[in-house]
Amino acid sequence: MTRARRHLMYGWMTALATLGSVAVWHSRGKPLEQPIAFSHRVHVVQNKIDCAYCHEHFRRYAVAGTPSVELCVTCHSGLRTSNSEAKKLFTFWEKRHEIPWVRLHQLPDHVVFTHKRHVRAGIACETCHGTIGQSDSFVREVDHSMGKCVDCHEQRGASIECWTCHK
Repeated sequence: MTRARRHLMYGWMTALATLGSVAVWHSRGKPLEQPIAFSHRVHVVQNKIDCAYCHEHFRRYAVAGTPSVELCVTCHSGLRTSNSEAKKLFTFWEKRHEIPWVRLHQLPDHVVFTHKRHVRAGIACETCHGTIGQSDSFVREVDHSMGKCVDCHEQRGASIECWTCHK
């Protein structure tokens, strides 16, 4: 397929995909309000916790997952403070409720994506998630449009056939 034909085809497909995902991407670049104020920077940079520790499903499943309240309490139980955010964590724990984190990334239903394939290909988390590990808030900073994905696939010699990423 020629580059011009591919861009024409992806142009209309991207327009359709955009219509289905406007609600998901409307706040790119703006912090998302979370039930507990959370700093990736404190965890990743200051305490040197690897992304894989909290997002433990990324090697096996399509989504990396959010940490369970039990996992958070495992580390934080020795750090009980009068901090209002820590109190929120322990309130969720005591009530046996999971923390209702607001998802940072959610692709449209017609997109088939798995972290597992990307991890096996040696793609670093930062490639798609930017500098979230250095952030004090949840911000969608990376463009997850079809064009960006196709460009990345082309640069790495990965398939750009429709069935690779679409149902």
